[in-house]
Amino acid sequence: MRTAILVFLAALLLTHITPPADADQLRPLVNDLQSVDTETALKEITGLGESGDIRAVPPLLAALRDERGVVRQYAVEALQHLVRTLDKVHLVAKRWLQSLIDQLRSDPSNGVLTTGRRPLDLHAKKA
Repeated sequence: MRTAILVFLAALLLTHITPPADADQLRPLVNDLQSVDTETALKEITGLGESGDIRAVPPLLAALRDERGVVRQYAVEALQHLVRTLDKVHLVAKRWLQSLIDQLRSDPSNGVLTTGRRPLDLHAKKA
């Protein structure tokens, strides 16, 4: 069970925290965001908000300074959507981590030490 939890958690975190290795999916969206065409800019802002990628924040903040009111409004909505998406991802990760911690505390096999038994000092010098 613990292995399944670790594998799932690792996959979840890698999927939502690290960018895909094959291509930067945000770059085309950011490039099109500066389009003179309002519809194209709005489409790209929506895509950034739905990306679930924290790297979408700076271009969305930049869109808040656009002279077009509709672009600024879409940027606000995209930031709100991005926040909700990131909250969900982090909530899931937090729940799985807490589940793993609870399981380790109840059955710390294989020499795993928990903070309840002996605190781990990462700065301690070895003798």
